[in-house]
Amino acid sequence: MPDNDRLTAGPLEDETLENLTFSDLDLPALTVEQCRFSHCAFLNCQFSSAEISNTTFDHCRFYDTDNETGSALKFARLRECEFRDCDMTLLSLSRASIYMSRFHACQLTGADLTHVTSENAVSTNVSLSDAAFTDCNLAYADLSGAHLVDVDFSGSRMSHVQLSRADLSGAQLLDCELHQVEAEDVVIRGADLRGSTITGLDIREIDMTDVVIGFDQQHLLLEAIGIIVRE
Repeated sequence: MPDNDRLTAGPLEDETLENLTFSDLDLPALTVEQCRFSHCAFLNCQFSSAEISNTTFDHCRFYDTDNETGSALKFARLRECEFRDCDMTLLSLSRASIYMSRFHACQLTGADLTHVTSENAVSTNVSLSDAAFTDCNLAYADLSGAHLVDVDFSGSRMSHVQLSRADLSGAQLLDCELHQVEAEDVVIRGADLRGSTITGLDIREIDMTDVVIGFDQQHLLLEAIGIIVRE
C-alpha cells in the first residue's frame, strides 16, 4: 500500500523518511523543509508549485518503470536541496526554481527542464545564480529557455539535449558529452567546455565569446567553419 498519508497530513519539517512509496498524489503547494528522503519512490506524483528547502533525496525514484511515466515538480521552488543517485527519468521541472540545489549522479533522461532557473533575485538590480548537475545523465532532456547561468554540469551526459534559447553563460561544462544537441540561440558566453565532446555544436550559430576549450578541441571547432587543420 502507498504511504501517501505521510505527505498528505500537512507540511513536513525536520523528518527522515526511508523506504516509502508515494503513488498517484496530486499535491499542489506541498511544503517540505529540512527533511531527508532515502530510498523512497514517488510514482505518478504531481507536486506543482511545491516549496521544498534544505532537503535531501538519496537514492529516490521519481519514475514509474511499470507504466513508464515520470512525476512532476512544475513551478516548484527547490532551495538548497540535494538529489543523489536518484532516478528522475521523464521528470518535469518545467519553470521550477532550483537555486542552490545539487543533482549528482542522477538519471534525468528525457526530463522536462524547460524554462527552469537557477537564479535568485536579491534585489531589483541584483540576482545570484547557483546550482549543479554533476555526473548526471541528461540525454534527451529538454532545457529550452532554461536560465542556468554559472551552473556546474561537469561530467554529465548531454547528448541529444534541447538547448534552444537556453542561457548557459559561465556554465561549467567540463568533460561533458555534447553530442547532437539542438542549440538554436543558446547562450554559452564564458562557459568552460574543456574535455567535452563538442561535435554537436555548430559554432557558426553560437556566440563563443570567452568560451574556454582545450588545445585538442581546436580542430573540431575550426573544421566546423571550413578550416582544415593539418600538422
